[in-house]
Amino acid sequence: MSTTDSPLTFVLDHPSLSFDQARLHNHLLLICETEGYTVDELSIVFTTHEVVRTINKQYLDHDYNTDVIAFQFSPSNETHLLEGEIYIDLDMAEERCKEFEATFEEEVFRYAIHGLLHLMNYSDKTPENLEIMKARESTYLSALSKS
Repeated sequence: MSTTDSPLTFVLDHPSLSFDQARLHNHLLLICETEGYTVDELSIVFTTHEVVRTINKQYLDHDYNTDVIAFQFSPSNETHLLEGEIYIDLDMAEERCKEFEATFEEEVFRYAIHGLLHLMNYSDKTPENLEIMKARESTYLSALSKS
């Protein structure tokens, strides 16, 4: 997918898995607008267990697989401009989608929404914050399934 005219770019770096990139791209931009954010420069890399685990270990000192990692490059809570990178583990989405009674694509979309919400300063560090974040994810995922 070409997103050269958009500040939101996707990089599909997986040898065999793919999804509807245009649909997700448009929905993420709508979420940004709804939340009052403007995307200045945001890359989302859809990749493998190996790549995400390496990033997790190198930058966060966590030696385990994870579904999504988000790096914020600007203090978005002050400017409401999003600058950053999100890494999504497509292998994990494929492995776990049935566990959550979701399609592979729904699981990928949930990870992307989750990463985006992190860049908007939503947190999942406490049970209360996790509940709020999961509710926002579900709202946006539900809206996407209706579009």
